[in-house]
Amino acid sequence: SSITATLGSIATSGSEGDSARASSNGDGSASSLVHREDPWEEEDLPSDDESEATPVYLFLAATGLIDFIPTFAKEHIDMDALMLLTEEDLVHMKLPIGPRRKLLKAIAERKEAINDP
Repeated sequence: SSITATLGSIATSGSEGDSARASSNGDGSASSLVHREDPWEEEDLPSDDESEATPVYLFLAATGLIDFIPTFAKEHIDMDALMLLTEEDLVHMKLPIGPRRKLLKAIAERKEAINDP
């Protein structure tokens, strides 16, 4: 019974807030209320969509090196640049030896696949 009373009071107080918000602009739909309650604007949020769609992102993800995407983005590495990277470049970028070896192997395999389809 106390749970019912608590739930009833929550529903009542929530309804009053929703009514007040709905009356402020006349749109009382749930989606409009949820959107208005966000403390930020959608365009203010960082978007990873751009980096996730790049071939470099997909290549690094397939190689298990997704954690290093920010490093490659910072260095403005695209697929052409990625294919030209040397071990010295990767050392300069501060990639640890394990990920560095994986990446060099994946680059070599890709070059081989391109040259000998």
